[in-house]
Amino acid sequence: MLKFIFVITFSTLASGLCNASDTIPPVINLRTAGTVYVTVKSVYISVMPTATDNVSDSSKIVIKKTSDVDTDFTGIYYEIFTATDESNNSSSKTRIVIVSRDLTPPVIKLLGPDTVFHERGVPYISQGVVATDNMDGNITNAVVKIFSDVNVNVNGLYKEIFKATDVAGNSTEATQYVKISDQTNTNSVSFNRTSLISISPNPAKDQIRINMANTSANTKLNIISMDGKLIMETDKYHNNSLLSIGDLEPCIYFLVLTDNLKTYYSKLVVEN
Repeated sequence: MLKFIFVITFSTLASGLCNASDTIPPVINLRTAGTVYVTVKSVYISVMPTATDNVSDSSKIVIKKTSDVDTDFTGIYYEIFTATDESNNSSSKTRIVIVSRDLTPPVIKLLGPDTVFHERGVPYISQGVVATDNMDGNITNAVVKIFSDVNVNVNGLYKEIFKATDVAGNSTEATQYVKISDQTNTNSVSFNRTSLISISPNPAKDQIRINMANTSANTKLNIISMDGKLIMETDKYHNNSLLSIGDLEPCIYFLVLTDNLKTYYSKLVVEN
C-alpha cells in the first residue's frame, strides 16, 4: 500500500497575518468645543486633547500642537493638533480660537442707599461708589460723576449720576437720588452729617474715637472696604469709646453706624 504524507507549511500565511500593517490613524478628542471664544488681552490656556488608537496604547501616542494664537490682538486663530501612533499613522484636528473685544461693562455699587435723605442747608458730600470689571478688576479710581443737580438750599429730589469705563471702552452708569428736606425723618441719614457723627483722629493709624449724637447702647458699627467687603463689625459700640484699627491696611474705608433704625455714614482714612 502506498502512503502519502502531506506537509503543509503555514509560515507564509502566519507571517502575513502577524505582520499585517496598521493603517488606522488615532482618533483625537479636543476636550473642548471646536470653536472657543477669548477676550482680547486675557490669558488663554490651551487645553491639550487626548487620542485613542485601535492598536497603540494612549500613552504611546504622540500629540503635537502648532498654534498662532495671540490674545493681544483681535482675530481668528487656529490650534492644530497632530496625533501619531506607533505605526506612524497620524491624524489632525483643528481648534478655532476667536479673540474678540471685551464687551462686558463694569459693575457699579453705590456706597449708601439708593436715595439719601439730607437736611436742607447742610453741605452735601457724595457718598461715592465702588466699580469692578471682569477684566480690569477694581476700577473705582476710573469712576467720574457726570451729573449732579443737588441744591442743599432748596427742598426737593435731586440725583447724581456716576459713570465707570473699563480699558476696553465699555461703560456703565449708576444713579443715586438725594432728597433735600427740612427734617431727615427716614431710616437713612446722609453721609456727611458731621453734626451727628465725628471720627477723631481722621486720618488715623491705631485708634479712633467715634462720637455720635443720641446713641443707644445697641449701636451697630461696621467698617466696609472700598470694594464693599465687611472688614470689621460690632453689635454694641459705646459712644465716644476708643476703637482699635491697628489691624486695618492703609486705605479709605466706610464707617457705618446703625442706631435706633437710622444709619449714619462717614469716611475713615487709615494711613501708614
